[in-house]
Amino acid sequence: MKTSFKTAQEQFWFGEFGDSYVDRNSNDKFLSANISLFASILSKTHNVESVIEYGANIGLNLRALRLLNKNLKCSA
Repeated sequence: MKTSFKTAQEQFWFGEFGDSYVDRNSNDKFLSANISLFASILSKTHNVESVIEYGANIGLNLRALRLLNKNLKCSA
């Protein structure tokens, strides 16, 4: 099966490099750190109902935000 890419960035993340990145960054240590970071950020805000993350990759930031606020509308 031939894979075609629309951008050089798609090609860059495809395959072993992208898989290794996901493996390195998919553990609970990083999720826990993000939860701590976003808890601090959200404590300084009011009435946040939605967030969007550009270039979310595996969505680690959005996962942390959803754990902090299950009603938060998250988009990537």
